[in-house]
Amino acid sequence: MSSLPSPKILVMRDAKISNRQSSGQITPLFTGERPTSAPPSEHIFIPGFLAEEQEEPLMDPRIDPSYGAFFYARHRLDPRLPPPIYSPGQSWQQVSPALSRVVGSNHASLADDEGGLVMRKKLVDRIQEDFPRTPSPVYSTSRVASKEEELNLSFGGLSITSISMQQKPRRKHRRNQQSYNYAMGIEPEPFVPAFPSMRLGDLRGNVLQWCCDQHGSRFIQQQLEHTSDQERTIVFVEVLPHVHKLATDVFANYVVQRLLEFCPLDQVIALSHGLRGVVLSLSLQMYGCRVVQKALEQLPPRDQSLLVSELEGHVLRLVLDQNGNHVVQKCLEVLAPSTAPFLVESFRGHMTSLAKHPYGCRVLQRVFEQRGTQSGPLIDELLMHVPDLVLDQYGNYVIQHILEKGNEDERKRIIEVVKGRVWALSQHKFASNVVEKCVALGNRELQNGLIAETLEGQPPALILMMRDQFANYVVQRMITTLIERAVHDELVISVAETVRSYLKELSQYPYAKHCLSKLQRLLSDIDHRRRRI
Repeated sequence: MSSLPSPKILVMRDAKISNRQSSGQITPLFTGERPTSAPPSEHIFIPGFLAEEQEEPLMDPRIDPSYGAFFYARHRLDPRLPPPIYSPGQSWQQVSPALSRVVGSNHASLADDEGGLVMRKKLVDRIQEDFPRTPSPVYSTSRVASKEEELNLSFGGLSITSISMQQKPRRKHRRNQQSYNYAMGIEPEPFVPAFPSMRLGDLRGNVLQWCCDQHGSRFIQQQLEHTSDQERTIVFVEVLPHVHKLATDVFANYVVQRLLEFCPLDQVIALSHGLRGVVLSLSLQMYGCRVVQKALEQLPPRDQSLLVSELEGHVLRLVLDQNGNHVVQKCLEVLAPSTAPFLVESFRGHMTSLAKHPYGCRVLQRVFEQRGTQSGPLIDELLMHVPDLVLDQYGNYVIQHILEKGNEDERKRIIEVVKGRVWALSQHKFASNVVEKCVALGNRELQNGLIAETLEGQPPALILMMRDQFANYVVQRMITTLIERAVHDELVISVAETVRSYLKELSQYPYAKHCLSKLQRLLSDIDHRRRRI
């Protein structure tokens, strides 16, 4: 940084000096030889002689000691501000000792020897001269001026009107507005057609283009639900030749489903004929599988069997597919057992692998619900592998389903496998669910056997189960079952006395506290009965 001039002299610009000197307005103080390091003699003047002609010193606003705070508070709002010449933690006197003699406070003035005052030029004016105001591309495109949001920036008691800012309101997004409205108790909006002034008849010749468009597809779906059969026929006629292609389109598949749902039966059958030959490929496709399921719901039994016959020999492939398994489940749901017997026959010999599959376990549960006596041989095949399936993350759901939907003999066979391993299986994340179902659904005799097993050992297995993160749920189920019995039942008293002797120890375990809260009622009933006796 160059040294500042003394307050007693001012350095004038060359162009202004030459003009004034040529017009005789300026009288040089002295002329003669000068050292090369000094300014020209004709450019040096005593301020007192020409007070009316002198100009302000060209002071850099960044040397002001308070400019740093001004800059760091406002530089984001006005990118034209130059950075300060010293860091925020550095004193302005440390930058140049000469500044402490020249610059005082923010309102300091320069005084000459004769008492005359030369006021500094306003800082804002200097900034405007050195950095001309130009529209900022950042604020001019993303900010909108607003009188309510104009900010007045001030430095040194002087006011600056900053660039006005107004952020656009942020739009709130909700992925599932319907679920949100339902949870918040908001009434659904009434039906409003997407294009109120249009009808399906206006789309004649352009139905396919509208079906494949997001908004056009929604409009057609709305109209098909509320319009007449004559207008539905307009859409049906144009969709029929291309139904197998439209069934796999992200938007058009919904139009095909609406046609299958609202068109007369003869038109529904005609649409199903358009799907023949490609039922397997449609069943494996994300959108096509939905059309196939809708067709199976709407078709009469004869046409259902014709449609499903194309799946014969490919059932296992469909079951293991993320889209095809839904078609197989729909077949098991809507078809009579005699319509497609090959469905159940395809599962034989593959029950264990299907039960351990994320999609196969769902299909097997539908088999046990819908097929009745046909599922008997399949269950027998599964019950041979109960010890393995109860430990599987998907197989345990199949075993639980058999306990719920199966007959008494099938339920007993599963409980007999669990008996003798209650404590070991209850510690397992998946097997504990099966043990809990056995306690809840077994008959009185089977329940007593499972509960009595937990009272053995020292300490009893019941106490260890109450402290376990998974087994405590089995104990809670046992307590719920015992509460429903009479208080004088011997097993009820045995469980209560066993737990009572370990109350102090169990109160230190977080999982045991859940069991104790359920057992409190049982203990109080027993104490009340004893007092009466």
